[in-house]
Amino acid sequence: MTDHEDTTGQADTTYPLRWRAVSVLTSFPVILSLTIVTVVLSVQGTGSTARLFGGVLLFFFIALPGIAGAFLYLTGRVSDLEIRDRHEREPILIVGMISSLVGVYILYLISAPEALFRLGVLQLLMLIIIFWINGFWKVSVHAISWGSALPPIFVFTPLIGVAMTPFVFLMAMSRFRLDCHTFLQVIVGFGVGALISGVLFVPFL
Repeated sequence: MTDHEDTTGQADTTYPLRWRAVSVLTSFPVILSLTIVTVVLSVQGTGSTARLFGGVLLFFFIALPGIAGAFLYLTGRVSDLEIRDRHEREPILIVGMISSLVGVYILYLISAPEALFRLGVLQLLMLIIIFWINGFWKVSVHAISWGSALPPIFVFTPLIGVAMTPFVFLMAMSRFRLDCHTFLQVIVGFGVGALISGVLFVPFL
């Protein structure tokens, strides 16, 4: 039962509210949104061009996959908000990969700055890797998201990176307390995300 799929179908209300709140606040959409806003402001400022680049990133990398996830949950195709059954992730991941691929192409067409283009590529790579691992193991999406987010945040806004670091431990605890992942699934997820993100953003140091 190390895959933690024995909890599939349990109501979200059977778990402590505080840890469910932490799970939401440290989720993929939240951390990715913060990363996008931070990097866009650092690289491009607040003008109309920055809003264009930020809008593309937010729409294709967060909004569309989020809408797909909400639809699946509301129609009963996802058993709970934490998506404890890894097989239920597949439709959302497929939508995310397609949407991210389109987003990366649009960023290329509109000549987005290198850092923003790499941010888009990073998210596409993360989804592809999650989809591949998901075929045989339930790696933590929360953890891989945080691992991939911290390198660009540290590169462009070191103080924000330092301030965010303690929340990594809260994120990890929520995965354990909600019985969503094992210690190894969280560590591997964070490590994979940090490694690939680090490689992409080291040139900006």
